[in-house]
Amino acid sequence: MPKSTRAPARSIRDIDVLIRERIREIRIEKRLSQAEIGEAVGVSFQQIQKYERAANRISASTL
Repeated sequence: MPKSTRAPARSIRDIDVLIRERIREIRIEKRLSQAEIGEAVGVSFQQIQKYERAANRISASTL
């Protein structure tokens, strides 16, 4: 059987952390509160907090 030439996949946790960092970075850069971001995407500010802590994963459609 031929060997797979695909690069090893990053763990989902690594991706979640990268997304978390970018969400927070952009929010702070644009001087928006978690409540303002939540309102814009249709979720509560608590959900934004969870996304920023990577406690919950954020869906692609929300991004």
